[in-house]
Amino acid sequence: RPAVLRLPYAKKQPRPLSPPMTVDPELLTGLGAALAVFLTAAGSAIACAPSGIFALRGDDWRNFVPVVQGGVLSVYGVVVGVLLCGKLNSEMTTVDGYRNLSGGLAVGLASWASGYGMALFIRQLNEGKADSKSYAVSEAGDSARSEAEEPLLSGSGGQVAPPNYKKLILVMIFLEAIGFYGLIVALVLIGL
Repeated sequence: RPAVLRLPYAKKQPRPLSPPMTVDPELLTGLGAALAVFLTAAGSAIACAPSGIFALRGDDWRNFVPVVQGGVLSVYGVVVGVLLCGKLNSEMTTVDGYRNLSGGLAVGLASWASGYGMALFIRQLNEGKADSKSYAVSEAGDSARSEAEEPLLSGSGGQVAPPNYKKLILVMIFLEAIGFYGLIVALVLIGL
């Protein structure tokens, strides 16, 4: 038997401890559906808590608009979750699984951010800190308060007056749009 020359600088090939791991696209799709529902529900809950306080403190039915808009965020997650669950029994590649996971994360995180923004805004209304402090610049160059401006909340001290509903709803629409953009991105990612 011939002698085997072993050189000290020769590296041995490591043996794999386990077989190579494969990624299951159905697992990724299921995770995308679960994260879509969970994160949008979290964003909705974050938005609805201070919105509910705002609605209960007022006498007008329009005070419930922020609660409804916060609740719509969770609908985005249900839509994407149901669409992703419908894909579970079909043939998918690993790339499809990652796209489905990314779609669930897109709608979930966007709706969570939207709900967080709504909560911050409504919390300011609840605390009476949303008085308009913007000033228009006149032609002479000095700052003067515009007569057309109306504060979102009027009143002073601990008394909170009814909000300007046009401004309130406009701000809430733009905050809601963040979650809607996540829904659009999710639908594109999952291939609809």
